Amino acid sequence: MKKTPRLRDYLFLHAIFLFYALGTVLTKYSGNFELWSWQFVLLYAVKILILAAYAFLWREALKRFELTSAYIQKTVTVIWSLLAGVILFEEVITWQKLAGSVIIIGGLYLAVSEHE
Repeated sequence: MKKTPRLRDYLFLHAIFLFYALGTVLTKYSGNFELWSWQFVLLYAVKILILAAYAFLWREALKRFELTSAYIQKTVTVIWSLLAGVILFEEVITWQKLAGSVIIIGGLYLAVSEHE
């Protein structure tokens, strides 16, 4: 049984998820370039590096959290991606996306509070 995670453990975990969401942003941005252009290849190479780094960081996070608790919290990447879409790509937040985000955050709260 793992010890109870502290605030810094949660911050570490969510920083990892933000880092992971960055890879999604790069994938979307790469769509602005021709397939196999040097810009496309560069962005995908960076995405692969992000995924490799994420794998190691995720391993470290699992030392601090139960698997179920950590994985449930991964749903927050939907929120990070939504915010990135708005900030970087001028996408619009519809009421459906907002409602879905509230449901995700509510479910995340319920799931995490159960483990504490």
